[in-house]
Amino acid sequence: MTSADRRLDKVEASLSPTALVLRWLAEAHTYDDVTTYTRSLVEEDPPTFPLDRLAHEAETSARQQTRGLPREEPKRRSARRSSRPSSGSSSYILAQEFLDREVLIQAALSAYLALAI
Repeated sequence: MTSADRRLDKVEASLSPTALVLRWLAEAHTYDDVTTYTRSLVEEDPPTFPLDRLAHEAETSARQQTRGLPREEPKRRSARRSSRPSSGSSSYILAQEFLDREVLIQAALSAYLALAI
């Protein structure tokens, strides 16, 4: 393995989860259609599917970014990140509240219908 290969591996290990997904999408779009892409995945020995590979690469990236830090520092960083609401989490919260409201409306309508019968 040359030094350029090692540097490339180091850069790829430091990619964010979003960058990993974007790299996978670019890779998938190089194929003509979904069937060809799926066949290329299955023909590998052993087959490595995108979700498994992305999870493994994200874990490697997280470990690479926290290497050399005191044991408590990664926990503090993740706690700070998780305490800030992101646009994805706020939309998830809104969707969950909407679904909870819909369930309550359906339960009220079902109870009303049961009383009417």
